Amino acid sequence: SNGSNSSNSSKGSNGNTKDNNNSNPSVALLIFDECQHATKNHPMNRIMREFYLPLETLSAPHVLGLTPCPVKSLAKSPGKGIEELERNLCCKLVTVVDESAEMHQWVAKPRTAC
Repeated sequence: SNGSNSSNSSKGSNGNTKDNNNSNPSVALLIFDECQHATKNHPMNRIMREFYLPLETLSAPHVLGLTPCPVKSLAKSPGKGIEELERNLCCKLVTVVDESAEMHQWVAKPRTAC
């Protein structure tokens, strides 16, 4: 040992490992799968609160959230659930348009073994 006590990251006051230079993160894109869970104290939501939101807008990474269903409970209040996800992930909800009829004109029908 050379007596040096250096490391690539430092511990924040809350004990979490954080990059020393939050204004220039080395992450360009955050991808969250199953992002419908980014509510309350879920780890995805905590990542956004503790590491993403404090960044300057120009240096913040892009965020891509993937989900099969944008709101955990559509029956209760879909509008509020969508607003909460958009707020928590600093995003705008976007869905695909069903183009299956047009797609079938270009895609071969699968052969069946029967």
